[in-house]
Amino acid sequence: MRPRALRPLHVLLCAPAAALVAASLTPVAHAHADPAAPRPVVVAIDAGHGGKPDNHHPDVQWDPGAVASGGLQESDVTLDVARRVRTLLQRDSVSVVMTRDADVFEEITPRMDKAIAAGADVFVSIHMDGNHDAGVAGTWVLYHRDEDLAFAKTMLSSLATALRPYDVQADGVLSKPEMWVHASMPTVTVEPLFLTNSREEDLARRSEVRDAIAGAIRDAVVLQDPVIRTRAVELAAWRTSREAAGAAAGPTAGGKRALLITLIGAGVILPRAWWRRRPLYRVALFASKAVVVVIARLDGEELPELLVHPERRQRIERRRALLARHRRAAHRASLYDHIRS
Repeated sequence: MRPRALRPLHVLLCAPAAALVAASLTPVAHAHADPAAPRPVVVAIDAGHGGKPDNHHPDVQWDPGAVASGGLQESDVTLDVARRVRTLLQRDSVSVVMTRDADVFEEITPRMDKAIAAGADVFVSIHMDGNHDAGVAGTWVLYHRDEDLAFAKTMLSSLATALRPYDVQADGVLSKPEMWVHASMPTVTVEPLFLTNSREEDLARRSEVRDAIAGAIRDAVVLQDPVIRTRAVELAAWRTSREAAGAAAGPTAGGKRALLITLIGAGVILPRAWWRRRPLYRVALFASKAVVVVIARLDGEELPELLVHPERRQRIERRRALLARHRRAAHRASLYDHIRS
């Protein structure tokens, strides 16, 4: 057994030892600051129309857009296609802004304002067409400024290629200067199908057709802004360099777990009887806890509950001891006892 005179010295050495373990297991700071991540290209996707009537709130606006004879609503189709476009663009490391991502209605101006606030480089509004003549069919792309004509033609060509296997006619591009008057980026509106045409309504219900439309929109956006491809490569290289730097820095989560196990093990090894009699042991464990707190705070991680509340178990034990002494104490007669008897 260790001489009693040496036990306090042994305890005092626990904290420096724990600090040395922490220093050896904590990642070394990078000699140079990490380079900033390349800015991703931002694309705004607008799902046309939106909202449903609400009998409890009749003042809430809603706009289903074109409605097919079978009940298919334009607002539902456009939202689904917009989400598919978002998925495809995000695979290219594009930052996508959705003007609506739920079945809600919003005016045109707030939609464009949202895209401008996000710094969108491209804006695409997705619609489905409708006509009182059920025989009208085909694909249209609308542009709103003369400088967007080339983008509209690129979009029409991409849609025509994607929908050609379904015998959908590409009708052309059309100028609509009254829409998106506040646009500050290349902007087009696509109308791939007529929901009022029974054959194209059936196409609009099919998932593979929606995928084809979404893929065509994504391809046209990439052609409009070729930086998307180069930026995706730059972002991939940046992520790879970050991962490599993290691996070279040393152990992170594993090192912290080893450190915590070391400190908690040291606390368990200390006899509980000595803990109550020797304040130096408490000081040593608190110093070890401080090392863990500093490391966790620097790394922005949560602290284990055992270290956040180290006195909790002692308080419970003291409470149990008090209750035990109270049960052993002689019962004092009270006025209530006399009344009850």
